[in-house]
Amino acid sequence: MGLRLKIIVTLLAILSAMAGLSVWVVREQLLADGLVQERVEAEKDLRRLLLALDAQLVQLDVVLGSWSNYTAMFEHVAQPNAQFRRDELTAASLQAGHIDWFYLLDVEGRTLEQVEVPAPDGARPMQAHAAQLQDGLLAHVGVLARGAQPGCGLTLIGAARALLCFRPLLRSDRSGPARGTVVIGRWLTAAMVDSVQRQTKLRFQLLPAGTAPAGARMGAALEAQFAQGVPTLSLHARELDMDLPVSGIGGQAVALLRMSAARGTLERLQQSQGYLTRGLVLLILLTGIGMMVVVDRLVVRRLSRLEQELRSVVDSNHWAGQLEVTGQDEIGRLAQYANGMIQLVRQQMVELTAQSTTDVLTALPNRRKFDECLARLLAAHQRHGRGGALVLVDVDFFKRYNDSYGHPAGDQALQAVAGCLRAQARRPEDLAARLGGEEFALLLEEVDLAGALAVARQACAAVQALGLAHRASEVLPVLTISCGVALLRAGDSAELLYSRADQALYRAKSAGRNQVAA
Repeated sequence: MGLRLKIIVTLLAILSAMAGLSVWVVREQLLADGLVQERVEAEKDLRRLLLALDAQLVQLDVVLGSWSNYTAMFEHVAQPNAQFRRDELTAASLQAGHIDWFYLLDVEGRTLEQVEVPAPDGARPMQAHAAQLQDGLLAHVGVLARGAQPGCGLTLIGAARALLCFRPLLRSDRSGPARGTVVIGRWLTAAMVDSVQRQTKLRFQLLPAGTAPAGARMGAALEAQFAQGVPTLSLHARELDMDLPVSGIGGQAVALLRMSAARGTLERLQQSQGYLTRGLVLLILLTGIGMMVVVDRLVVRRLSRLEQELRSVVDSNHWAGQLEVTGQDEIGRLAQYANGMIQLVRQQMVELTAQSTTDVLTALPNRRKFDECLARLLAAHQRHGRGGALVLVDVDFFKRYNDSYGHPAGDQALQAVAGCLRAQARRPEDLAARLGGEEFALLLEEVDLAGALAVARQACAAVQALGLAHRASEVLPVLTISCGVALLRAGDSAELLYSRADQALYRAKSAGRNQVAA
């Protein structure tokens, strides 16, 4: 027997033994590993679903922050004000904040104010269950709030489920002891469930309270605002279900959360078993040298190229370009998936950049975007002598406006002012931005002082023309703005230009407001 034949026989014997052992191990372990992986993925999906549901409570709690730290409401508890009740405690105010119902409790937990947005059919579930709420849920919330601890959770109002949050009522500056408790709620509707399902791409349903969980208990307990406890897992032919009881603020059963998912992991592993078995049989027919050549040609070289191209894309910092590795096998599909991921990351970076540079309330560019554009304007001025101007804008007596009409009206006023300023930035190279609070700015390129002053005066006139009533203003009975204009000079830095515009704005205010100064 020659050496070549010995090598072939030895290699075939070793590969045959390895193939047989591998097939046995795969058959024994694949199902067990698949079940473990399914449990892990199902638990991850359930945690992700709970995070999305918790986000609904977080959004509601953010809204509650402006209602519970409200000096006017704080004073209303001590000395009821009919005008405040008519202006602020209305169904329209709740709808503006996407709230379905509102309760104001005194320090003893008694209801002082109750507002509810009627259902489309005119029903008012909170009024229908007023006695039950006062003796049950609201009394429990009052006890919790007296400990100065805010909270959020679920509750059951009749047969309807609702998200609620409560906080102690404090002044706007959060000074002094609480004078009661503010409770707001939002109905857990089918539309909200559909929205969470679209967001997470997970199917779930809320079964009636008292429904028994199905399947075997899993080891790890889950902790979330929406639900807590040890979930159960039940396996079916093509789907799996995970159940988790949902308790309310008072500890009562509210619902049973059931998440359903396809058993794709086990099916993929079973398919992989067939591929692996055939691959192992094929390995028996190959020689060591042939294996190395095939592996080098079909795997190593292409993976090396894929790595180099992927590194080039990642090192670009902007995720530019795409992978050129092709093929109909796993590596080709991996390249396709990687290209899809690169495109998704690139798109998300664009979206995140837009979100990070946009003011949420007014949809204008924010301070970060303003600073970037100002830096570009200064660089263009230094390199090419391109002119420009900065206009700082401040809403006159805006704090008094908020105190007089409330924060929701103040937000609407800022949005209206933003619309006027946006209209003045007519050219693509001009920018209207919100710097913070009631302070705005206009960046104007290729403009002289007369042109900048004209734009600023037009902005003042546009805001005044809105006719937004402002009874606390010392200028006019309507909302007005003041503007400070600074023209770009040689050697200017961002700080110098901003300082001159700020000084001009100060002079406009000192001269009586509703004016433009340069």
